[in-house]
Amino acid sequence: MSIKALMSLEVENFEKFFNVFSSSNAQKARDEAGINSKVHKNVDKPNNVIIISEVCCKEVITEFMTTSQQKERMKNAGVLSPPTITWLESI
Repeated sequence: MSIKALMSLEVENFEKFFNVFSSSNAQKARDEAGINSKVHKNVDKPNNVIIISEVCCKEVITEFMTTSQQKERMKNAGVLSPPTITWLESI
């Protein structure tokens, strides 16, 4: 069984964020952690990024987000706010 995490965060600039998010280094880190993610731009608020991720359990993302490497990637991507995460489970 898997769950989805819907993450919303504010960034300085969407293109800057997307370049870091889509880099091979960031993709490799997500793959190794077992996180399958897609990024979306909020049409009404272009500096609001929505990431929808599929994982086996909440702990995977929680642990991933607290690593020093991920914190550095978020800083380099221009993330301005900690993500708000909504956990979704299919019924």
